[in-house]
Amino acid sequence: VNDMCTVDLGAGEACVVAGSSRGELTGLRVVGAGAALDVLEGADGPELDPARIDASAITGVAANALTREVAAVSAAGRLSLLADPFDAATASALYDAKGAATFTAVSWGDGADALLTAGLDGHVVLWDRRAGQAAAKVSFRPKGPGPGLVHAVEAKGSWVAAAHSRGCVAAWDARLAAEPVLQSGDAAWGEVWGVRLLDDAPGDGCRAVFCTQSGLLATASAARPAPRALFRDTSGLTSLDVAWGAAGGPHEIVCTSDAESLVVHSVPQGWAG
Repeated sequence: VNDMCTVDLGAGEACVVAGSSRGELTGLRVVGAGAALDVLEGADGPELDPARIDASAITGVAANALTREVAAVSAAGRLSLLADPFDAATASALYDAKGAATFTAVSWGDGADALLTAGLDGHVVLWDRRAGQAAAKVSFRPKGPGPGLVHAVEAKGSWVAAAHSRGCVAAWDARLAAEPVLQSGDAAWGEVWGVRLLDDAPGDGCRAVFCTQSGLLATASAARPAPRALFRDTSGLTSLDVAWGAAGGPHEIVCTSDAESLVVHSVPQGWAG
């Protein structure tokens, strides 16, 4: 399994969709509430038989919170949409590079029509699927030579952020499609594996939290591009997610590590280091 996402079905149910190196998508319905282990132990089992939607590996999957659609990208440059996570027959290709490109990550933007893909060449592409197959709306790439491939992408409002393999995290304003409004990096970080955009400190402009191969969890912003460390681990931090705090409450940042552990860090809203 290379990547997975969760589709909220409502009424205490969800579907976990996983993409594999065999080009397959598999869906698992989970029912209940409480700790993740309890939910998984109460699972009903596979709902979507492994369905091969690509001849190459599925490298990224993402669920749309509004439509429940699942987007998947592959090593051969195919961007597919699955309208129903329990019905493989609803899969269709929005774009197919036919091997001329390699996608490494995918994410939904705000709403039902904006998609982000990232590639081996370091580019991040924002798509508007209403435009059809010629849907590439704008392409972004950090300044300077060789940022490396993109491990993770996210969009929030007009901001687009990417985590790059050669110690670089960058963000752009999609309305301007020009130079990055935020670019922070250090070769000592190693790979930047995950990035999420924060919107709780308007005075800082675009602001991101990211995690690295060297075990750094940090924030950087357009106003303060020098990274501010939240946490340092002795092992690499390989992915992250944010459980948003209620008004005035802290955010919980959850990371996975290459020591096969979870790191949970509580951060006050608007934290500036």
